[in-house]
Order: sequence, then structure tokens, then C-alpha cells
Amino acid sequence: YREELPKAIAGRSPGYLEQGELVKLMEWKLARGKWRPRLVQFVKDLSADMVVKTTEEALRQMPVIVDPKSPKAGALPELCKLKGGCLACFRLEA
Repeated sequence: YREELPKAIAGRSPGYLEQGELVKLMEWKLARGKWRPRLVQFVKDLSADMVVKTTEEALRQMPVIVDPKSPKAGALPELCKLKGGCLACFRLEA
């Protein structure tokens, strides 16, 4: 999935994640760290529209993760709007 997801995102203009992709990303991430089943449920409970809009805006702001002049700007604060955690750990390179 680490190889497939960045290619899928890069193929969209503008780039974004779909709700099912975000669920799979969270499951993939948690399988490699401490398992927190509530995080998966939080992500599953998000609306598809919110996931698309929020990830699109966050990716638009890349590579600015956090703007030091405005801590509320950048990709990380945008991704934190998604309940279940900040998912700024993926790369867009194909």
C-alpha cells in the first residue's frame, strides 16, 4: 500500500485521499505500531466529503507542514481536523 497510495494521489488533480483510502492508511499505520482500534473507528466515522476536502486542502499546502509565522497554517493543522489523528506521514513521490 505504501507504493500504491502515493501513485493514486499523484494521479489526481488536485490530490486528495478518499475515505476508504484513509481507513486503509490508518490500518496500515497501526499494524506497524501500537494498535489503537478507536482510531480506526474515528476514521471510519468521518464523512467521505470531509476526508476529500480536508486532505485536498492539506496536500495543496504541502510541502509547508507547519508555517512558523502562522502555526494554524500548513498541512499538519489541516490534517488534524480529521478525528483519529494527524496523518501527515505519507509521501507523494511515485
